Amino acid sequence: MARSRLGPLTSVCGNGAAQYGELLMMSHPNEDLMRTGYAAFAAGDVPGVLAVLDPAITWTAGDHNALTGVSRGHDEVVAFFTKLFEVTGGSFALDVQRIVADDAGAVVVSNATATRDGKSYAWAITHVWEIANGQATSLTIFSHDGQTMDSAFA
Repeated sequence: MARSRLGPLTSVCGNGAAQYGELLMMSHPNEDLMRTGYAAFAAGDVPGVLAVLDPAITWTAGDHNALTGVSRGHDEVVAFFTKLFEVTGGSFALDVQRIVADDAGAVVVSNATATRDGKSYAWAITHVWEIANGQATSLTIFSHDGQTMDSAFA
């Protein structure tokens, strides 16, 4: 699992002694938050997803399809998920490729797949998150192939 920042300059050797000067890789708390949320999404755990989202989250989906628009708050995000799975017959999935996080937020790059009307779609997608006080406050979704995403969500 990739880590996003360097941690303390000490480590424990096989014999239990601390060794100074070796860099340990540690994840950023916002990376951990994103991994928790995406794992919950993959498991179909809506309460788990909502736990990482601020109750007043702003969720922005671009391009030109049935999911385009701005959702605000948990209820509208749940409505977005409902429509997402209705449009794709429950087939939509994300395969997270990379998470880069800092104190202000995170960027998550994923491969998305969906099947609609017997046709399979695959495209790269980037989620840009703003995070404050341990919860995601804003999401903007960018497709690397808007035409494919629009076809999947038409």
